[in-house]
Amino acid sequence: MNNDKYIALATKLIQKNGRAAKLRKLQTATGWKDANEFDTASDRDVIGCFIPASGGIGADLVTEDLIARVSQVVLVAPVDIDLRLHNVVIDGSYSWKIEWVQVLQPAEKPLLYVIGLKV
Repeated sequence: MNNDKYIALATKLIQKNGRAAKLRKLQTATGWKDANEFDTASDRDVIGCFIPASGGIGADLVTEDLIARVSQVVLVAPVDIDLRLHNVVIDGSYSWKIEWVQVLQPAEKPLLYVIGLKV
């Protein structure tokens, strides 16, 4: 099954309604808030739709126990790398810890990343 037209639609809607953010990898196991070692070479600029975890579409896309662990959910259209490998979302001057990542992938390519964010 080819889902390219659905990927294009998801990308268009997220770009229209979302805002710029950056995904970053952590290089240390000391914890994300205390970390000063990030793999900035692997930073990935994305557009995401940020949604409060309490209610909203986030609760419709993942289970209640996952929603209970986060403050925000961000929807990100697929890009050329696997976003599950990142640890932090930088939204302006604010950093969020990535608590979990769910991938909507009904075919060979991901259609949408649903990322749970925690303070």
